[in-house]
Amino acid sequence: MNPAEHRTTVDRIPFLNPAEHRTTVERIPFLNPAERRTTVGRIPFLNPAERRTTVGRIPFLNPAEHRTTVGRIPFLNPAFHLPRFSRLEKRKPAYEKLISCYTCPMRKYIRNYVEGGTYFFTQITHNRFHYFSEPAYIDVCLSALRHVQKYHPFELVAYCILPDHLHLLITLPTDQKDFSTIMKEFKKKATKELRKIIGVPQLKIWQDRFWEHTIRNERDMQIHFDYIHYNPIKHLYVDDPLDWEWSSYGEYYDRLFANRPKINPKSFAMVKQGFGE
Repeated sequence: MNPAEHRTTVDRIPFLNPAEHRTTVERIPFLNPAERRTTVGRIPFLNPAERRTTVGRIPFLNPAEHRTTVGRIPFLNPAFHLPRFSRLEKRKPAYEKLISCYTCPMRKYIRNYVEGGTYFFTQITHNRFHYFSEPAYIDVCLSALRHVQKYHPFELVAYCILPDHLHLLITLPTDQKDFSTIMKEFKKKATKELRKIIGVPQLKIWQDRFWEHTIRNERDMQIHFDYIHYNPIKHLYVDDPLDWEWSSYGEYYDRLFANRPKINPKSFAMVKQGFGE
């Protein structure tokens, strides 16, 4: 064999010639490191720099864009509401009216006015003060109730007056439904008379507003009727409803009534909304 011819043969065969082999590798991208880097640079999810750019285009992946997006959404951006309130400050009455919707301690009740309806009321004294621990003050309260009854007729089905609150159960005439006026005039009359007796002209007797419940049926009527007369027992003033002088229980029953019905306190749990105490 001729060594020179052998070398020439090797040069003609690419995979035997190292120089040609290198040239071939450079032509194949996945074999050439430099070409592979270029290829990777063209694929976003393989190129870190391109991936960052792609992420920057997606708001929920880009923190800076996310902050901008949040700034555009009112309920996510606390500062969004501030310009509106600052504008309203220039219109003081409207601003105060808006703020009162969020700061008012008592909700605005929607009263249920029904002609000829029967209603249960609870009225509490101001700061739960025991104004009606004195019999003379209780008599003033009952007199005020009867006084209003002359000008705004209603049937007083049941009542109970305790030191710091009272309960009423009334039925309106068939053509009447405005019980708010009855409660308003009653409170006004009682306050006027009590201020004279106590000697404090600006004394506040009652808590603002009152609890109202519309009687739906006979069962509901019986539960509230019993609750009113059981109330002195609930608050541990007496052991027998007849022992509490300032309720209507004695007008229905006396101690000689052999079959006096027993009040079941467990029935009160059926009233889920409570009794306003």
